[in-house]
Amino acid sequence: MNSDQPVSQELIIRFLSGEASPEEVDQVNTWLYQDVKNREYIDQLRILWQSSENIKDLASISLEEDWKKVKLAIKRKTPQAAPHGRRPVTRMMYQLVRIAAVITVLVAGYLIWPELFRYFREDTTTIIADGNITNVTLPDGSRVYLNKKSHLTYAKDFGVSNREVRLTGEAFFEVMKDEGKPFLVTNGHTVTRVAGTSFNVNGMYSSEVVVTVASGRVFFYNEAEPATKLVMEQGDRGVWNEVKGLTKMINEDINFLSWKTGELVFEGASLSQVIHDLSRHYDQPIRSGSEDLEKCTLTTTFRHQEIEEVLEEIELALPVRIIKKKDTIIIEGEECI
Repeated sequence: MNSDQPVSQELIIRFLSGEASPEEVDQVNTWLYQDVKNREYIDQLRILWQSSENIKDLASISLEEDWKKVKLAIKRKTPQAAPHGRRPVTRMMYQLVRIAAVITVLVAGYLIWPELFRYFREDTTTIIADGNITNVTLPDGSRVYLNKKSHLTYAKDFGVSNREVRLTGEAFFEVMKDEGKPFLVTNGHTVTRVAGTSFNVNGMYSSEVVVTVASGRVFFYNEAEPATKLVMEQGDRGVWNEVKGLTKMINEDINFLSWKTGELVFEGASLSQVIHDLSRHYDQPIRSGSEDLEKCTLTTTFRHQEIEEVLEEIELALPVRIIKKKDTIIIEGEECI
């Protein structure tokens, strides 16, 4: 687990079981976005949580109550305090403590180990895009472009009996057509199913997954409820949210692939939209310093430019000035007419 912003095991259990508060969900999502290893870690936990009811049984075990019982037994077996306040340590007490520890380990192992063993013994290939965008050609000829801080896992026999992959993060898929073997992308709680098409899956935050269709037809659904699927075509966007569930809409985000193309296009875009897209593209906190700037609009195109150069052009195009405070970029200025 990444230690920059650690989260407790108790919080992770509440997050996986859907009992975390909105603030706690935001805390976990921030931690997940910090490091791909964090997302790998919680992905493995989610697999165990979803695939075995026994895991939930383990979560219900009250170690505190059980330990109270053990301490009570120890107290009953321990002689009264010796002179000078010293209590002799008996062989029986050591045995009880060892038995309690062994029982705890055995119970946890009995419930969890079969699923852990099943998961780690799978013969899989994992592609990790840590600091750079990575593209890979799968055995069936399909191409996958992985965004930074993302990874893709698939079985070594991919394409033989199935075409299933597991994605953590964001990726763009160009899938070779094969009606006999549907292509399935599992991301968090969702599954994207196609025969042959191109689409983008963004699951950078595990509380929400966004699928945008570039061509062809795509089926998008909650893994637990495949019957209630969204049917989407070119220009459609599907969103799965922990609270709202599945939603389908027309895609109005023209920069949803800027991470892949390196190009940002703005056509009369509001400054708030510009800030949103720049912040996402450069993975940099950016905010407006004044509500008066909401009337400002921008029409331009940025192609493979560093953020400093982009900000300089915005200063020339709009009555604004750029201020940097710690890790945050603030755009301030007067009201646009």
